[in-house]
Amino acid sequence: MFLSEVDGIAEVLDAQYGSGPRTLRLANSEDDPTRYPLANRANLSRALDALGARMGPEDVAFLVLTSHGAPDRFSLSFDEAGTTDLTAAELAGMLDHSGIGSAVIVLQACFAGSFIDDLAAPGRLIVTAASARRTSFGCADGRAWTEFGQSFFDLALRAEPDPRKAFEVARRNVRGKELLRFTLFGSDPQIFEGAAIGPALDLLLSQRLADASR
Repeated sequence: MFLSEVDGIAEVLDAQYGSGPRTLRLANSEDDPTRYPLANRANLSRALDALGARMGPEDVAFLVLTSHGAPDRFSLSFDEAGTTDLTAAELAGMLDHSGIGSAVIVLQACFAGSFIDDLAAPGRLIVTAASARRTSFGCADGRAWTEFGQSFFDLALRAEPDPRKAFEVARRNVRGKELLRFTLFGSDPQIFEGAAIGPALDLLLSQRLADASR
């Protein structure tokens, strides 16, 4: 299911931002282990460093992680490759070392909100599928999307290119689905907007609008 979601997210990002040839996918899959490079610390760190070296001041990185999670931990578990969970502090260190400037970071996992305090920075917009104390839903075999992934990417961001506005649509949609299942304690998706990311996003969106009108 997570592998399917990775491909679905890449398709939406390409449709909205023209990111196709600049998209890198990392994945751990028992069914298709050689489809993409492994999602391990070495590959993630190397990819972030390479991206940071290539980004200009007008660029915005879009980093999405989707998997299982626990407080301050994101699952990279893949027994055959010996990978272990990535901590919030480790991810923050990789991002800081990379020199990546403006970035939208989406974390789709249970307890993903626990990463916000480590990752928060002026140039980052952070979106999480759940709060620091809540689980997220929908990670079952046979599905194409998690509940939040479907609401944020497949529904909201596909129609609204501004991730800040898309988040509000997705949050309402997620809660509506949870109420239909009589979920008393919902996932409570979270958003953090750094002081410097708004102008960078506004510039990106205006450029995309100008390109579309030509």
